[in-house]
Amino acid sequence: MSLLRLSLELPEGVAYVPALRRTARCLLESAGVPGSDVEDIEILVGELATNAVLHAGGPYRVELVYSEDWVTLSVTDCGVGFSPADLPPPGTARPDTLSGGADERLCGWGLPLVRMLADKVEIGPNEPCGTRVCAEKRLRHATPTAFPHPAGRPIA
Repeated sequence: MSLLRLSLELPEGVAYVPALRRTARCLLESAGVPGSDVEDIEILVGELATNAVLHAGGPYRVELVYSEDWVTLSVTDCGVGFSPADLPPPGTARPDTLSGGADERLCGWGLPLVRMLADKVEIGPNEPCGTRVCAEKRLRHATPTAFPHPAGRPIA
């Protein structure tokens, strides 16, 4: 049973990522999720959204679901897709797409960071095209009654 569900369709562009991170932070803090968990989730949201923007191009969808003990993040795009086994190792120099390819930057840290912060990560195809990345984070000290129902039952 979810206590909070956020679903956004965002256009291509990194300009939306900071707003997405702030939105996730604000909602989770308002729900009573402790700061250390909120910080991890904010990083997860930012990394997954940034990957969708930089590597898939085009619009993407972000879903955040908060339940009593878990937060599940799902980011889907309609890019060409990829296989995690084919990713270059962290620290690989690649053209910086934000500078139009004029500069290089060290890349490849996003998914290892996501795997470190999340308890479960699944990467797969988004039918009919693109990629779906789902990360689940078990909350250390969640407040299960953050959204009480007037009749004493949690909101579904």
